[in-house]
Formats: sequence, C-alpha cells, structure tokens
Amino acid sequence: MSLPSLASLILNEGTPAYGAYLGYPGVMNVEDFVQARQYGALQRMLKEKRWYFIGLCGPGFVAGAAVVRTGYTGTSFVYLYDFEQGQLLEHSYMDPGGRHTRFDLDPQNGTCMYETGKARVELQNRLPDGYRRVLVNIPKRGKELDIEVRLREEDQPVEPFSLVAEIPPDRYNYTAKLAGIPAEGVIRAAGKEYNVSHQTALASVDWTAGFPARHTFWNWSMGQGFDTEGRRVGWNFSKGVYDIGPGENVVWLEGKLVKLGKVRFDYNPKQIHEPWKVRSEDGEVDLLFHPTGLRQDRTNLLFIKSMFKQPFGTYSGTLRGADGTEHEVSNVLGIAEEHEALW
Repeated sequence: MSLPSLASLILNEGTPAYGAYLGYPGVMNVEDFVQARQYGALQRMLKEKRWYFIGLCGPGFVAGAAVVRTGYTGTSFVYLYDFEQGQLLEHSYMDPGGRHTRFDLDPQNGTCMYETGKARVELQNRLPDGYRRVLVNIPKRGKELDIEVRLREEDQPVEPFSLVAEIPPDRYNYTAKLAGIPAEGVIRAAGKEYNVSHQTALASVDWTAGFPARHTFWNWSMGQGFDTEGRRVGWNFSKGVYDIGPGENVVWLEGKLVKLGKVRFDYNPKQIHEPWKVRSEDGEVDLLFHPTGLRQDRTNLLFIKSMFKQPFGTYSGTLRGADGTEHEVSNVLGIAEEHEALW
C-alpha cells in the first residue's frame, strides 16, 4: 500500500487531515484545530494529551522510557527487563501540574523531558542532525539506572509512519511510529552495564499528541530484531484504539514501511503469561508471542484511572513484505500490552 505525504496536520477549514501517511507533517499546526478553539480552558486541559515513548531491544534486554503530558499533570517512566536474570528494574513519576515536565510539539526537532533533583528522563528529537537520543539519570541507591543511547537514523533510515486518527464524535489523535532503528550507547542498571551496539540493538518510537477518547481499551504489540537471514525487522500493531480508519498496523523490513490492515490479538487475559497469537486478517503477519516477564500497574486517581499489563517476551513466526517476500522471525524480542485507561 503506497502512502501519501502529509502537508499539514490540520487543514485550512480547521479539520484534521485524517488518514495514514509516509513521513511527518510538513506543519504541526495543532492550534488550528477548530474544535479545540471552541473548548474552554478547562475542557482543553482535560482532553489534550501528549506522550513520547522510545523502546530499546538488545541482546538479553528490553528497555523503555516515556514522557507524558496532559493538561493537568505530567508523568514519566523508565524500565529495563533483563531476560537472563528475569528481573525488572522500573521507575515511575507523577508530576501534578506538570511543572517538572516539558513536551515540545515537534516529532522531528524538540525535547520531551521530566526532571527533578532526583531523576531525569530526557527524549531528544534532533532529526535535522540525523538522530534522536535517550538520556536517563536516576541515582537511587540499589536501583540506579543510567541510559545514554543514540538512535542512528542517519546511517540506516527507517521510513516514518504517521496517522491522523478520527476519534468520534469530535476529536482526533496524531501519532508517529517507527521501529527497527539502529541504536548505540550504554545502559547501566543496578551495577550491570549493557553495551548497546547499532549492529545488534534496535529502537522504536511512539510520538503522539492530540485529543484521545476519555475511555480507551487497547492491545498493542511491538517487536524488533533480525529475521533468520539477518535482515532488520520491526513492527507496531494495535487493536481497540484506532479501529476507525486505516489504523496503525505497520511492519518495517530493512527500514521500508509496509502498511497492513486489521490485526487480531488472541490471548487469555486471565492468564497473561500464556502465549499470545498476533495475526493480520490479510495473512501477512502470523506471530506467536511467548511472555517471560511482566510489567503491570493499577492507578486510580481523581482524573486518571489506568490498568495495564505489559508482558516482555519473544516473537516467532512470519512477516510478509509488500512484494510477497516472507521474513521468518525466531525469538525476536518485544512486548505486548493490554491497557484500559480513563483519562
């Protein structure tokens, strides 16, 4: 499926440019959204959300860092799961009022950051210079976590996917996704050092801003690594959040984007550690996910309720390219997710 480019996020008449696109918006004119101009200050504060997540998969580990900004709070989290040790190191932060949280509204050039005297989680977009960067410094004794990783998009580019999704009755959400970006740097976690080499470690990006539904339930799958012939692969699949319109189900094969149709998640929500089946309706994706670790949380606050389970594990199966070429994957690292949010 060939995708068009996106000149501007919001059209001249103030409506979002709904659809799926190759590349980023030429203009991120969020303030031109006509419905937002009709919101009062309180309505907009409650409805507008932004988040930026970068995931890292390397030999024996999966890591992730995120910065989230709503109109009324900021949040951030960072984690590392070690497959050999079967251990999860995780930190999360709430920032009521958002005074310690920065979120620049540009998926190509800007900074998203949570910073206090006790923690720093910084996600840099520097695409004019050819890279992104993850900088984390959490000196908490016994749970130290430092990340300094550069996503090397200048060396082995990955085609960006953009979706402007319709959220009935009067909202939209914009999201940019990439997976399979070579990454390089170092991670130090609780006394152990992980060498992040661009030859073996890959990164994914989820940059999202808009006005999502107040109540949402979704499944999500992200994986990245190398097929059995050593070719770079990555993917992003979801169900439940962007089911109206083209959706965000995408595979990257050696950096080339392949847009897919709907994807099914077959799993036992009461036994989240049992295998998951992730398959596309057109037959281009047929994966079996074997969970080995789990990250989960239940939050119940004044404006926010969130319940999620996010297992870490390995994917095996097949992916098919636009030309019909089959890519077999075996024990490729990734995550799956079940998430219900009221926010």
